[in-house]
Formats: sequence, structure tokens, C-alpha cells
Amino acid sequence: MSTNREFDYKSITELRHLLDSRAISSYELTERFLNRSEELVSYGIFISPPDDSILIEAEKADEAIKHSNGKGILTGIPVPVKDMESVKGLPFTHGSLPYKNFISDNDSLTVRRIKNSGGIVAGKTNTPENGFSGTTENRICGPARNPWDREKTPGGSSGGSAVAVASGLSPFSPGGDGGGSVRIPAGFTGIYGIKPN
Repeated sequence: MSTNREFDYKSITELRHLLDSRAISSYELTERFLNRSEELVSYGIFISPPDDSILIEAEKADEAIKHSNGKGILTGIPVPVKDMESVKGLPFTHGSLPYKNFISDNDSLTVRRIKNSGGIVAGKTNTPENGFSGTTENRICGPARNPWDREKTPGGSSGGSAVAVASGLSPFSPGGDGGGSVRIPAGFTGIYGIKPN
């Protein structure tokens, strides 16, 4: 496993090329994602951090790539998902303490699309309680921290997702936006954010 930062800040297209040319394996990329997630724990990116089980998905992705039958552009790429989206088998808290131990029994439409494109769901990112704040903090795991100045907020409500991208952990992370929940964190952390519609 490479320990340098050569894969930080790569775009989806760049990672796709590296994976398809076998310059890197999904297993290596996913292992790096796990290691980097641990290094960045003080940034408050995750409500539910990824675990080693995602390496099994990475091995499956490597087999699909090897046999040229990858599902799509995200095949083999770890994708952190905001904890306002349900992921079957993972906690689904909405950043709310009463739901801390609730495990989802289904995938949201966004998550189904990520999986159908071959993406590896890699943890649930931090969000304020029920997504109702322009900052990202809750009673489950505390605040997300702006990677450029950890004394400052990354904004909200998709703050954990924004920090994952701005810190180079992931090329993208989906978030919802009803009143600026993607655009505010994008502006606070210096990345692009697209309001879904």
C-alpha cells in the first residue's frame, strides 16, 4: 500500500483511468481510503466511519475490472455518503441521538444509483440533527471541522461530505440541498457543490 498522498485530490475520471489501466487496484485505493479516514478522524467527517468490510467490495470490483465487466464509472471507487441517505445494513441517524442505533433495511435512490454504478459505499458522513443547520455538529459525534482551519465550521448540512472532498479523501460525496446544504459547505471549504434537483 502506498503511504504517500498520490491519490488525494484525484477526480473520478482520473481514478477511473488508474483503475482501468490497473495502475492501482480498488483494494489498494479502498485500503488507502480506510487509512486516510483514520488519519482524519479529528476532522469529524463521519458519523459512521467505514470499516474493513468495504475491502470485500473492493476485491469484487477488482474482479469486475479484471474481466472488463465493471458496472460503471464508479466501479471500485469508495464513496462516503451523507447520513441523510439510507444505506442497507448501516446506521441511519439523521444526526439525531434517538436514532443512534437505528440500522437501515433499505438503500435510498441515491445509494442505489451509486451501487448500480459500481461505487463502494464507504461510511456515513456527519450532518447536523435532521439536516436543520448551516453548521455541522450533533450530539452523536460532535462537529465536523473545516480542513483549512479546524477552528472553523465547514458549514452545513452536508459538512461531513464537504470535508471528505476538501481534505482529498474522496473525489465526491453526495449530499442533499434544500436551503444551501451543499452550496454552503462547498463555499466554506473551497470546493464545487451542485444542488441536486
